Amino acid sequence: FPTRRSSDLHWQFRILAARTQIFRGQYQDAIERLKSPLPPELANTEVAVLRQMALADAEDYAEQFSAAEADLAVAERLAAGFPPTILIQVLQARANLEFSQNRYVKAQTAFRKVLDISREQRLPALEAEALGSLGSTDMRQEHYDEATEHYRASLELARSAGRNAMVSTTLGNLGWSYYSLGDYERAKDYYQQAEQSALHAGQKADRITWLSSLAYTLNQTHDYPQAQDAANEALKLARELGDSFTTVQSLNALTEIALEINRLDLADKFNREAAALEGGAFDHDEVVTTELDAARL
Repeated sequence: FPTRRSSDLHWQFRILAARTQIFRGQYQDAIERLKSPLPPELANTEVAVLRQMALADAEDYAEQFSAAEADLAVAERLAAGFPPTILIQVLQARANLEFSQNRYVKAQTAFRKVLDISREQRLPALEAEALGSLGSTDMRQEHYDEATEHYRASLELARSAGRNAMVSTTLGNLGWSYYSLGDYERAKDYYQQAEQSALHAGQKADRITWLSSLAYTLNQTHDYPQAQDAANEALKLARELGDSFTTVQSLNALTEIALEINRLDLADKFNREAAALEGGAFDHDEVVTTELDAARL
């Protein structure tokens, strides 16, 4: 029979493997990996908290919000008596889930708690993550200058902490911030840096997002051949990944480029394919983009 120690190690590796799948955009695979019940001897341990958090994160990314709420509530209950290093991770998961559901004020409050604790505990990587998350809540509330300040502070800390995946994300978010301000040259530069950083960090889903974002930016500066190249590369990678969200993201970018160069046949083809992939619970922003593009045809 397995000992408590062997069970603990088995589940630590299982959670680590699931986190790797989440990082790669394989959300449903991560959920399946974590669904197996824990042995009774681990029911109230740190491993139990980490499993519930990872499961809630995967469900959050997969937009299975009811399941994520239920699993995160268990993690919050279990984490009550654990050290700040565990509590801060649960708070981060809570803030992320609020953000995913567009509850930005609640998300901001939770992210600020994470920032305060990470500074008290001198945890620079978590501080960088909290600053980046605050930047994203600023962006969603159209506070672009504040967002840029938060992202720059996050990038500096992420680089000093050697968090390459976070560097990629923050570079892309800075691109998003400058795009929203209409500074397309700076946006292009940051999106290109983000795409290369994601490539080296093995972040396939994020790389697709930054390529699609780069395509939109190049479309704004009328660099249509380069925009098409970026969007086509994004679509190729998205199809390889088998991810409907990034596939639609890429198709919408290609649709808008085709509209700009008056290739209505291509625009219609890409738009129809994007619409066919979107379901009832699909990302709202991409659905709106697809519908607006259809109205322009």
